[in-house]
Amino acid sequence: MQYKVIFLSVAALLFLSACPDSPTNPQDDNPYKQESIDWPSLADSPWPMWGHDPQWTFRSQYIGPNTNDTFRVYQNLTGAMWESGFLIDENDNIYITTSWDSSFVNTFNKSVGVITRLNADYQIVWRKAVAYESVSEINGFINVVPVISKEGVCVFGSDCSLTRIKDDGIIESRTIINQNCPMWALQIDKEGNLYWANNGISSYTVNGEIRWENTTREFTFIGPFAPQGDRIYASSRDSTFALDAASGNILWSRPGKGSISVDCNGKIYTLTDSSVLAIMPDGNLDWETKLLVNGIQYFSGSTNITVGPEGNLYFDVWNNSSAIISVSPEGDIRWLYQVEDNVDAWIIADAAGNTYTYSTDGRIFSLDSNGELRWSTQVFSSIGEEIFMAINSRGELLIAGVRNDEFNGIIKIG
Repeated sequence: MQYKVIFLSVAALLFLSACPDSPTNPQDDNPYKQESIDWPSLADSPWPMWGHDPQWTFRSQYIGPNTNDTFRVYQNLTGAMWESGFLIDENDNIYITTSWDSSFVNTFNKSVGVITRLNADYQIVWRKAVAYESVSEINGFINVVPVISKEGVCVFGSDCSLTRIKDDGIIESRTIINQNCPMWALQIDKEGNLYWANNGISSYTVNGEIRWENTTREFTFIGPFAPQGDRIYASSRDSTFALDAASGNILWSRPGKGSISVDCNGKIYTLTDSSVLAIMPDGNLDWETKLLVNGIQYFSGSTNITVGPEGNLYFDVWNNSSAIISVSPEGDIRWLYQVEDNVDAWIIADAAGNTYTYSTDGRIFSLDSNGELRWSTQVFSSIGEEIFMAINSRGELLIAGVRNDEFNGIIKIG
């Protein structure tokens, strides 16, 4: 009998320790905790596309640096790294695009757009020109963020060329697209088809064959996919749209602008000038929160909405000055961090809920999930244009796409 009591006691302890409702695991009670979405066509890597993933959460699966140790690890001496971004593959190799580059000028008699692969030690592995047939411009260039798919790196140039390159640098295919050419970033569905916006929205196969085009609205911004992959979101100057991914038909629209992100439960987040909205997959409004803090009305200045690991939202706002704001997945304002200079910048999050961004005074800084400053570092005297950030598998924060007279290359923090 004594053995039976001991056995039942041990079993009860084991059960309680594993119970998700146990007070030792309070985070397990969070119904908004985020999970990654399986996306068969996309490379399983630290940062394979714009926004990190097809839901555009801007959230890394790794924890970023807890130190502001700063290193300039790569300098581009032949081209301008702006409006084009960079990617990180599963082995921490880096793909960067130069909007224009003089390294192939002897070949094409002009500067052209170039994609470069660096290894994990920031050494050049190969370089490929991908925008060199432009006839309406003096120089070809790249101003569209590529994507690393299972089929290779897909990159678009100003000559309307869609190029797919294997990781060994071999160009697998190159097609000139005569229809609507993309701006800003490529999107990819679960089957590997590509999507982009430039007034209209287009979808093509990875080999450059058109699937559909919707020009019924002036779509200014392609957006994220629903977790199921059956619909894609986009925005015009004042509205958010849901489109059927197979046909391009508009399913619904609501007021909203610019930035759109989707959480793992399929809820859509977007902004108006003075509020943040949560929209259900069927287009119904879940909640709308005014950007009102301590009686002060703030206005959205955000370039992106970041979805943290616990479902909290992060984006920048402004009144007389800029600030970073965090809103809970239920629509409550959690905190506001006032910034001395302007932000108007990309914000990314790591697996612990820390955020990383920069201000126009040349400072890069990190906040913890409660809005407290973790570290700050003065990298430039000022930042006048957009730069790109990502976290690799080693937990290093990489900063690239610097259109700056002081430095043009990649900076590592951590």
